[in-house]
This record gives sequence, structure tokens and C-alpha cells, in this order.
Amino acid sequence: MLIIEKEGDMETLRSMGAPEPLLRRIFLLEGWLVSLVGMGIGLVIGVGFVLLQQRYGLIAMPGNFMVSAYPVALKASDLFWTVLGVGGVGYLMALIPSRKL
Repeated sequence: MLIIEKEGDMETLRSMGAPEPLLRRIFLLEGWLVSLVGMGIGLVIGVGFVLLQQRYGLIAMPGNFMVSAYPVALKASDLFWTVLGVGGVGYLMALIPSRKL
């Protein structure tokens, strides 16, 4: 969608002498940045909910259990794999349309 919306801007850059590799790199980085910002917002919200659940037990367990709230654990390895996976997929998804300029 970014490429379709920015078609006029691409023509302006081309008329100013910007080479095709520069245009590809601009749209690749812009698309990747959008996915990384979304990932960052999602991680902040997700970690916030986990910490709130650990501290206050916002979501209670129904029935007669030994624990009163759903147990959650925040692990650095889970965050690492999430960042790696979302960053990698976001890069690939930004790479595909940028190559079709």
C-alpha cells in the first residue's frame, strides 16, 4: 500500500535523479520500520499485561483451584524469539513489494 500511495513521490525522486536501488532501499526500510514499530507497541502492551497479571491477578481462574489467577511467566527467551521472528517476517514482507518497483 505504501508503494501505491507514494507513486507520485517516487516519480519526483526519479526526476531528481534518484537511482532505482535507492528507491528500493527507501521503501524496504519504510516497510520494515512500520512492522518494527508495530512489534514494539505490541511488546510493550503484552509485557505490561503479563506484569499486571503477575502482580494483581486480573484474570481469575474459574472453579476451585489452588491458584486464584491464571499463572503467567515472562521469559527473556520468549521476547528474543518474538523479536527475531517478527523482525524477520517484517523484513521479508517489506522486501517483496520493494523489489517490484
